[in-house]
Amino acid sequence: MTPEYILNEVKREKRIGISTAMVNNIPEFKTGQVVTSFESLALELSGHQPIKEQRFDINKFQSWCGENSLRVYFDDRERTVHLELDSIS
Repeated sequence: MTPEYILNEVKREKRIGISTAMVNNIPEFKTGQVVTSFESLALELSGHQPIKEQRFDINKFQSWCGENSLRVYFDDRERTVHLELDSIS
């Protein structure tokens, strides 16, 4: 799943709900955080890139929603993300 696919679906349906797991796995909404471990330190000292763990970045996701005139609601109980077109835009 890609951000473009989500945007096309919202434009077509006006409102969609998708699982949080699917949104959390979209690379465009992730940020790499350096892992602090002896292994990572050893790699850095020998000239390699540090080990980075990719994590979902809610700020990136919310910024993307704002840029695309989408309202977002997280339903923690159902583990879904609801997106709809912002009718004000």
